[in-house]
Amino acid sequence: MKKSLLVIAMVLLLLSCSKVTKKGTQIAKKEAVGFICETGRKVPQSLKDRIRKTFPPNEAERIIRQLEGRSEIIDWLYNNGNVFYIWCDLNKQLPTLSLNPKFMNLFIYSEKFSGQGRFAGNKIKNFIFKEEKGKVIIKSKSGFDLGEIIFVDPPKVILYETNKGKVITNWFGNLHPFPNTTYELAGAKYKTDNLGRVVESTFKIDKNYATTPNLYNRKNITAIGKLKGGIAGDDGGHLLGQQFGGSSTVLNVVPMKSSLNRKEYLNLERAWKQAADEGKTVNAKVKLKYEGGSTERPAWIEVNYEIDGKKFTKLFQN
Repeated sequence: MKKSLLVIAMVLLLLSCSKVTKKGTQIAKKEAVGFICETGRKVPQSLKDRIRKTFPPNEAERIIRQLEGRSEIIDWLYNNGNVFYIWCDLNKQLPTLSLNPKFMNLFIYSEKFSGQGRFAGNKIKNFIFKEEKGKVIIKSKSGFDLGEIIFVDPPKVILYETNKGKVITNWFGNLHPFPNTTYELAGAKYKTDNLGRVVESTFKIDKNYATTPNLYNRKNITAIGKLKGGIAGDDGGHLLGQQFGGSSTVLNVVPMKSSLNRKEYLNLERAWKQAADEGKTVNAKVKLKYEGGSTERPAWIEVNYEIDGKKFTKLFQN
């Protein structure tokens, strides 16, 4: 009798294990199907209709075929009208890269300022892009070489000084910066955060600063100060001073309270100029700290610099 009970218990246990295994297999299959559906997502009908209204028939059908299964790209185009038009312009020139989510993510914020004031009309469609080995060359419609996007981690954008050093003519430098990207412009480097805000700038000032082109543009800096959320009493303040070749672009100009821009920060720049005039080299790193939301007006500006091996730190509340 005991043996019979033991056999029955073992049979029940095996049946239970079989059910669990079967259930686990079903869950796995369901998850796999869900993954396939997600990665193989179809283009929504409303997005197809929009594409067909925007492009000639043959081109529209080509674009729809390209998008099939590109879930992340589809989401961006479906939910963001600006990204839709940016993507369409890029797709014509960069048919392969425009299907790469990491590449397309760079352009999410690029036209944030394009409908406002002095920068109205500054759009991606006004630039020419050409893919070369590991990078994309940026040109103006008039044929100027404006810069290049290099595919490293993080991505790097090198902007050229155009028209004999007048970097103010490089309008690509006045698009909203890409997120999580390093920029190089007019002797300075800039890093951005996930919202495309400049969080760090590094530069060097030496005795040659006097021969550096002056890239100051009052209209630009006033407009940039407002675009980035400047408040009453703010200036558009240069991170790298214009006397040292600092550009009047959205990379190098931030809303800065006038007392800081015209006194404390100016005094710091005078100390740098004196050191450079004495044949010394200044190596500086400016860090911008933001408080709350997506504001582009820094709350704090921290400056770390070194002159002849001596290190200094200045912290300014903005």
